[in-house]
This record gives sequence, structure tokens and C-alpha cells, in this order.
Amino acid sequence: MDLHINAERFSGGEYTLLYDYYRPSPPIALLEQALRYTEMQQPSLLVDIGCGTGLSTLAWQDKVHKIIGFEPSEDMLSVAYAKAEELENIYFLPAYAHQLPLEDETVDIVNCGQAFHWMEPEATLKEVNRILKPGGVFLIYDCQWPPTFNWQLEEQYRALFNRITELTEQQEEPLAIRWQKKHHLSNVMNSGHFRFVKEAFFHKVENGGKDQFLGVALSQGGLQALLRKGYSEEEIGLANFKKVLEEAPPMEIAPITFHYKAIYAIK
Repeated sequence: MDLHINAERFSGGEYTLLYDYYRPSPPIALLEQALRYTEMQQPSLLVDIGCGTGLSTLAWQDKVHKIIGFEPSEDMLSVAYAKAEELENIYFLPAYAHQLPLEDETVDIVNCGQAFHWMEPEATLKEVNRILKPGGVFLIYDCQWPPTFNWQLEEQYRALFNRITELTEQQEEPLAIRWQKKHHLSNVMNSGHFRFVKEAFFHKVENGGKDQFLGVALSQGGLQALLRKGYSEEEIGLANFKKVLEEAPPMEIAPITFHYKAIYAIK
């Protein structure tokens, strides 16, 4: 299966910088639980598949001896490369999650943040099983959209992305190949590669205000794909969403809560 279309979804220098600026890094407690499951004080090697601009990768910086982030999008990697220039234990390489240039049973933790729905699950789980050591941990997590902020603005966010879904479904050719997040848990459990699988929930609060709320919306690949197809902000509903945000009361330092669903799988 050619997943090049998914890598292209996350292209464009301006977009990747916007993505990197507004997307949250994962909650530390989420990562620390994976460390506890490995029963190691400091694992020797962690691999981050679908690492994007390295937001999830750098979150592990002081917790693992060596970290490798794999990402098929060249534009996303360009941002990640810049971050790693002065870091001694983090490396970024181009690769798809089902074809990793690693030896068998050499990895302690495989991290997959906000990316598993862009990967063919059967081939990816087989590859994760191949590279993980016995007792190693596969960690998948996704942030729920929209984040909790202001219910009226969240309602507008939902309306915007309902419109984006409607326009996306009208396309003659798919804009991306996506697997449903609701099937992640069953796909992992039914793969037969793991002796223990658990779903857990976490949250993280940031003081981002309306600017970050808008930035999170703009960071969504579905919205950007339609803009690249030539749809106007008015057609998509983005112009109205911006107008509603602008007219809302000032909330420059209002807290935004990001909610995460995580899956831990022990080989």
C-alpha cells in the first residue's frame, strides 16, 4: 500500500512550523507510566514512529539513553532536524512505520503519538513486534479534538470540522488513507503480539487562550488539505470560525485542557 499520500498531507514549510508551534507535547505522566512498565530506570533505546516535527520525541529526552524518531514527511523532518542539531542522544531519520531500518528485538519502547491512524495497522504492529525486546512497551496515544476551552467556541470548532468532513467526503480521490482511532485498541489486542494491553486516560492544561485554540484548528491536516485543493476560507467555514473567535471576549491566558487516550501494550 502506497502511504505517500499521508506523508504529503503534512507538507509545506509554513504549515509544519504552525503545527510545531501550536500542537501540545504529551503529558509527562503518560510517558512515565510507559517507563514504569518497562521496569527499567533508563531504557537504552526508544523509537518514535510518525514523529512529525519531534514534539513527542523531545519529550523523552531526559528519560531514555538513545532516541530515534522516524517520519516519512520531509517537511516535518526538516523541523525535527533543526531541534536535534545540538542534542547528543536524539536522531531523526526518514522511514515509514512498517519498514524500519532496525535490527530485531533491539528497542525498549516504541512511541506513537498522534500518528497511528495514518499507519496500516497490521503491518505496523508486525514491525513493532519485530523490533521490540521481550518485555518492551508499545505506547500509542491520541489527543481528543477540540480541547476543552469554552463551550460556545468548542461548538463552533465542531461545526467547522463537520463542514471539513462533508467537503472531504465529496472528493473524487481520497485526500488521505486513514484508519479509525476507535479500532486502535482492538487492533492491538487482536494482533497476538502482546501479552498485556491497557487503555488509559490523561490530560494536560496549558494557558494558550484563543490564539492557541485557533492554532490547533489550523494545525489539522484535513483543513490544510482542503486549502491546498483551492477551497477558500469562506467555503470551508474557517473565515466564520475566525470571526467568532475574534468577537468572543478576551481570553489571552485562559486555560486549555488537552485530553489524551493512551494504549500500553507489553510484548
